[in-house]
Amino acid sequence: IPARLHFRFSGCITRGRSHAWLQLEHEASVLCMAVSAENCLEFLYSGSRDRTVKKWSLVDGCCVHVYRGHGSMVRCLAVNGQYLATGSDDRSVRIWQRDTAAELRTMAGHRDFVRAVSLCSTFQQRLASSGDDHQVILWDVSKGERLATYTYSSVVSALVLREAALITACDDGWLRIA
Repeated sequence: IPARLHFRFSGCITRGRSHAWLQLEHEASVLCMAVSAENCLEFLYSGSRDRTVKKWSLVDGCCVHVYRGHGSMVRCLAVNGQYLATGSDDRSVRIWQRDTAAELRTMAGHRDFVRAVSLCSTFQQRLASSGDDHQVILWDVSKGERLATYTYSSVVSALVLREAALITACDDGWLRIA
């Protein structure tokens, strides 16, 4: 089933109306999204069951880039000032150049589906990923190297990497700050 995102816009793309709705499409369900401010503009990144990520301009609603390369659905994504990171059911984390949609590297380390990714906004070379394999992996994005692996007793369903803190939310109901 194709997925259609309906956005209500105010401003430039409304063509004189106070508000307008715009439909942005994928070929399958949308599973994740993130908004990013880049060079005084705002963009929406959407990841889909169709194995793609699309970058949408929030000024005019146009699709700016399509990121292709995953072998299965894109379950999670994160963006910082330098990179776009995506995680997929193909068990990989991919790093993309935001501005050109060029894939910079593929990082394999999870033994099951990748559930969440988080790029650090202050240390932009740092990424954390979690998978259904109960592992959280800390990566150096610039080299594609694994810096550390943390094993949990349950699935880490969400995570945030902020400065020196790694915050995880697990299926066991616990939030952990490391």
